[in-house]
Amino acid sequence: EPQIDRDSLITKYENFFKMKKLEIDQNVLSETSNLQLLSTLAMLAPFNKIDKQAILESPNLLARLDTINSILDLNTFQVVSNKSNQLN
Repeated sequence: EPQIDRDSLITKYENFFKMKKLEIDQNVLSETSNLQLLSTLAMLAPFNKIDKQAILESPNLLARLDTINSILDLNTFQVVSNKSNQLN
């Protein structure tokens, strides 16, 4: 069972889902193990096929966490960037 910062990860996902105008039930996520949390978030997230494949190909759970965080950061940046471009 990998040691992860669950609260930070769940908050990051919640913010990402809000930007995408989707909902996520934090109560369900808080009841899962760390392993289940990483797998569930990877499945639920509206990532493209390439991103999901990168998550699946992670050699271990800590690498999976790093990949998920990188994808979330990149997608969050893209959503924010697109919104600011639409305002201009």
